[in-house]
Amino acid sequence: MCGRYTLYSKGEDIAAHFGLLNVPELSPRFNIPPGGPILAVRSLLGQREATFLHWGLTPAWVKADAHGQPERRYSLINARAETAAEKPAYRAAWRQRRCLVPASGFYEWQNHNGHKRPYYILHAEQPLMAIAGLWESWIGPTGESLESCALITTAAHPDFAGIHTRMPLIVDPGNYDAWLVGNHTDTDWQTPFDASQLRWYPVSTTVSSPQNDDARLIEPEPEI
Repeated sequence: MCGRYTLYSKGEDIAAHFGLLNVPELSPRFNIPPGGPILAVRSLLGQREATFLHWGLTPAWVKADAHGQPERRYSLINARAETAAEKPAYRAAWRQRRCLVPASGFYEWQNHNGHKRPYYILHAEQPLMAIAGLWESWIGPTGESLESCALITTAAHPDFAGIHTRMPLIVDPGNYDAWLVGNHTDTDWQTPFDASQLRWYPVSTTVSSPQNDDARLIEPEPEI
């Protein structure tokens, strides 16, 4: 799964990388957890735009609770590339509402002698990467709306599988348009990103708490 990532590039660098006219004001983030707004890039009327989406997809058909809010049990943070095109929660978004989530890197937790050890993963040569996502718009009973998203994961590249069996679906820059405007018959999106283009190293377990969010989280820890 992908449950934590970073984004600390400047707004102008994000805009240049994704071909955007502008990017909302951002603060560097070193431990972005689900359940809050995250920056996403999507294509509307042929134009890429940057917007904030709630990380935890709420399908459009979810009913409202007694307070007029979506039932939280349908807040989904990850969608599997192998099944998203067919799952009721994701299939409409797979066809029509795709996005890219800019990231400086992401974390995965390795099982190590019965303990979970966090690793930080980033592109070996580029300061930014894009994680494939799906987004939805939920409309409440009194007209309030919630735009939300899920990040897509796939089976890990064999060279990465020693860290975790899953990894985010990372989209190569040359395929940004193909992902954003693609159709639901695509099957190539299950291919994991080439691990030779990534590097990773262990980091402090303090990243396990979403309350911790500073640059020390991505400092390397000694291998055990």
